[in-house]
Amino acid sequence: MAEEFIFSQAGRDKLEQKLKEYETVKRRELIARIAEAREYGDLSENAEYKSAKEEYDLLERAIDEMKYQLEHAVIIDSKEGQDGVVNIGNTVTFYDMDMEEEFTYQILGHTEASIEDGIISNESPLAQAILGRKVGEEVDVVIKNGDSYKIRILEIKK
Repeated sequence: MAEEFIFSQAGRDKLEQKLKEYETVKRRELIARIAEAREYGDLSENAEYKSAKEEYDLLERAIDEMKYQLEHAVIIDSKEGQDGVVNIGNTVTFYDMDMEEEFTYQILGHTEASIEDGIISNESPLAQAILGRKVGEEVDVVIKNGDSYKIRILEIKK
């Protein structure tokens, strides 16, 4: 079974846009750099050529990965799912009882996860602990090293 990549529609659109940029603009720039570096002569001693060629190879791998993710994309709709229960796509506010602080995160697939943007992966320990839970529930979140912390779910937004 092929791996699935969970995306919001906006996240999928963003990845498609990035793929187009890589396939057109970035690819053309690197091909031009490779051609220019070839003009410097002996390719076995040509650092500019080697560098541009390595960047091109990395670019092609990134393009292949983006295509693979798009081919295996599953679009989630935060408006779907059971009401009052944490689902992928929801934005959840919770109270961390150890830190005595409130936090708000949206739960999306790992390809869109960004703590700086308030988005956590559905595969993270926090998301795994709260998926399927309701407002008011207290949940123990177990992290990789076996430690845990307790949270209380305060709000679920679709």
